[in-house]
Amino acid sequence: MELCESVGELSGSPEHLLLRIFSQKPICIRFSTEESLSLCFLKLKILLTSAVFVHDSVCLSANSTKEHSSKMIDSFRKLKDNINLAALIVFFSLDNNTCDHTPTLQISHHSFGYSHRIPIDLICNFSNNELMHRALCTKLSSFLDSYHRALLFLWRELKFPPKTLLSYHYVVRSSMYSIRLPWRIEEPREGIWRRIIHEKFSLPLDTPLVRRGQALHPVPRIVTWLGPSSELLVCPHEAVKQPPNIGQTYIVTGRYTYKHYLQDGVDDRNWGCAYRSLQTLVSWLMWQGEITPGPIPSLRDIQASIVRFGDKPKSFIGSCQWIGSLEISCLMNINKTK
Repeated sequence: MELCESVGELSGSPEHLLLRIFSQKPICIRFSTEESLSLCFLKLKILLTSAVFVHDSVCLSANSTKEHSSKMIDSFRKLKDNINLAALIVFFSLDNNTCDHTPTLQISHHSFGYSHRIPIDLICNFSNNELMHRALCTKLSSFLDSYHRALLFLWRELKFPPKTLLSYHYVVRSSMYSIRLPWRIEEPREGIWRRIIHEKFSLPLDTPLVRRGQALHPVPRIVTWLGPSSELLVCPHEAVKQPPNIGQTYIVTGRYTYKHYLQDGVDDRNWGCAYRSLQTLVSWLMWQGEITPGPIPSLRDIQASIVRFGDKPKSFIGSCQWIGSLEISCLMNINKTK
């Protein structure tokens, strides 16, 4: 499947690094045929030697030494991240630049029929002794090959080339995958592609694993609805220290948005915990792709849904009456969720 590639297995070894390489500005290319598109990518790969990789004020370029690599590795080791994911910003110097400073590559012997923006965004594995400019450029070259294949596939499938492709990165069963999709795509068509991806990598067909909301870096709309933000807490248990020898520890699979009393400008003290527990549960279902993502239902929305279901009178809306597992089950049935 040209839209998806396996990044590799996650490693807990301190000798291995998981890097995200991305550009702050997309690269704009202009082309009219598949042949001219291929020439654009070929020229981009030739220009890779001009790439500069930056992390925490440490730069790696074609002229960098092993000392520079060692400094960058030391800066990575300072990160406090469970999956050891570090970010590298890549900068290019191309021959042609538009007025907004977006790097632009043109193939001049064809009339321009299409323009396309390439946002550099890839995740790759490195061992500490591999982290040199040449190795980073090799990974970047592989990304461009993969991106090129995805763009050609979509051009043929959709009958026109998309304006841009976004990269979505996933952790599934300790393995990492990257999928490249247009910004806008019909859900039925995307569903077919996701099924093909599941079959290619032997993933279960009865569990959504590569929906956009499940990506490591979700689309902005998901972040607006579900967080993380100053108002919406996502997986706060990851930052809470476990008390020693107290209680039983359980594994939480997937993200959730933690909802609690006094959020959303509502004073729901003494309403019982089921409202906020239901909101948290609904957020988990949205994060996992079990139900369509959207704004988390408000307390009033929950009450109105229960009234529509026929379990409560209209006077229930706006009250502070408790709800319990029965009402939660009713709402899960409304969403066709088991």
